[in-house]
Amino acid sequence: MMTKTKYAIAILLLIFCDGCGYDRFEDLPDTEERSTAESNASLSMLMERYYGDRTVITDDLVLSGMISANDESGNFYRSFVVEDESGAVEVCAGFYDVYRFYPKGHRVTIHAVGLALGCYYGVIQMGL
Repeated sequence: MMTKTKYAIAILLLIFCDGCGYDRFEDLPDTEERSTAESNASLSMLMERYYGDRTVITDDLVLSGMISANDESGNFYRSFVVEDESGAVEVCAGFYDVYRFYPKGHRVTIHAVGLALGCYYGVIQMGL
């Protein structure tokens, strides 16, 4: 009898907690930032720098492309795919719900200096 009372009290506490305040977060501001940097490299140039081992980009490369895939469907894990007319690369962002910040069809500009290049099952990845 005592355990039923404990369960009932626990359920009532959960109901009255009102979700523990998870609804206190505000929506992101609806501002759009634009990069002023112009692209000075293509994705095919980036892929030519990969020789089979992890490679860190030391040049000041600026890449631009459209997002063609992200983690919304579950096919990619904390990453998105950027493509231009010369090729595509998977960008490992390192945080969950990337699709909320980088939706498909949007143009992105990536400053690649300091990022690493790698390969996973034949897919070139950047930002490892």
